[in-house]
Amino acid sequence: MFIRYERAGRYILFTVRSGGRLSGNCAMYLDKSAHTQTLIATEDTLYLLPEARKGRVAQHFVRYVEDALRLLGVSEINISVKTVNKAGRFFRLLGYRHVENGLTKILEVENV
Repeated sequence: MFIRYERAGRYILFTVRSGGRLSGNCAMYLDKSAHTQTLIATEDTLYLLPEARKGRVAQHFVRYVEDALRLLGVSEINISVKTVNKAGRFFRLLGYRHVENGLTKILEVENV
């Protein structure tokens, strides 16, 4: 599925490496807004190894992703952060703002 999306120009994967070793990635889905027709990037995953979270690596990586998406014509980036970690604070410091609340329900298989 990821290959099909990538070939269609709707999926992009960014990586960050240290000494040739993969230390993080960020995957984004690209799509046009049904309402505004502007190009939007929606985060699928963003992960850095704990040792890559030191210093400003995360900040520089996010800025790199933003700059690359801007060059592709993206005008809005949507990310989701879990409530159990400090990622929300990190992204607010980078200029992201809280615009909605998402709710999740895990559907259990019921015995019929």
